[in-house]
Amino acid sequence: MHSLSSVISLAALLALVSHGSASPIAADAAPLPPKPGHVFLDCSNAERVAITEALADVAKLAEHAVTTLTHTDYKKNNGYTHYFKDGDHDNALKGFEAVTKEGVRYNFHCVPKNECPVGSFAHTDPTPESFAVKPHVKGIRDITVCAQFLNDPRTKRKLPTNVQETKAYCEHKESKKLHDFEIGGHTLLHEITHLDTYGLVAGLPQEQEGAKPPVPAFEYHGTVDWKGITTAGNARTLKTSKAKVRPETYQNAESLAAAATEMLVMEICDLKNIDL
Repeated sequence: MHSLSSVISLAALLALVSHGSASPIAADAAPLPPKPGHVFLDCSNAERVAITEALADVAKLAEHAVTTLTHTDYKKNNGYTHYFKDGDHDNALKGFEAVTKEGVRYNFHCVPKNECPVGSFAHTDPTPESFAVKPHVKGIRDITVCAQFLNDPRTKRKLPTNVQETKAYCEHKESKKLHDFEIGGHTLLHEITHLDTYGLVAGLPQEQEGAKPPVPAFEYHGTVDWKGITTAGNARTLKTSKAKVRPETYQNAESLAAAATEMLVMEICDLKNIDL
C-alpha cells in the first residue's frame, strides 16, 4: 500500500479538463529497466502487463520530481510544500533520484486477494538482502502485488499519453481529490522506497525494527509508513508533527509518492493545488 517463490514477505506485513490547458506527457518514456534478478513470480500475463505499465509511470513520476526540485521554484509548488519542510530539499531530491537507480533491486510476487491485508494493493519486504531468518533467504526482496492492484481505479489508472487521454484524466479537475488522480505507479513508487536497497542508494540512515516473533529484530534503511498509515493526509500531517518519535518526511514512503503524484498532476492538468 501496496508457489514459485521461496520467499514469503512476512516482515512486510509488519511494516505493513475541462479548460483545454492540460499538457500531455511523453508516451515513449521507457519502463524502469530490468535489473539482474528482476523477475515476476506467480504473475499472470495481465498482471505482468499492469505492473510493467505502472513501472513506466514510476519513472515518469520520479524523473518529473527530480526536474521540479532542480529546475523550478519548488518552494512555490504545493505538491512539494504539502509534504516537505524547507530543509528537506536535498534529501527529498536524493530520494527521488534513487527510485530509478540500478542499485535498487526487487522481484514482483503476485498473490490472490485472500493472501493480502484488507485494503492493500501491494506490500514490500523491508529486510536487508542478507537477512536469512526463515522464511527469508538471502537475495533480492519481493514487492508483493495483490490481485486488487488490477481492479481498483487508483491502481488501474495510468498517466495520460496523448491529448484525448489527458482531457479525460483532467476532466472536472477543480473538484477532483488526489485519490481521483492516483495511478498504479504511485503505489509502486511507494513500495519501492520501502526496500533496504532503496534506502542504501538514497543515503537514508540505518534504523531498527524491533523483534516481532517469529521474526527477530532487524536493521533496515528503507522508508516507513508513519504510524502504520499510508495515506497522503497522514503524510501531510508528518511535515508539521511535533511528535517526539517520528521519521523525517523523506523517510516516509507516502510523502515521496504523494508529492511526486501531485507535482506531476498539477503540471499535466494545469492546477495550482490538489485537495485530499
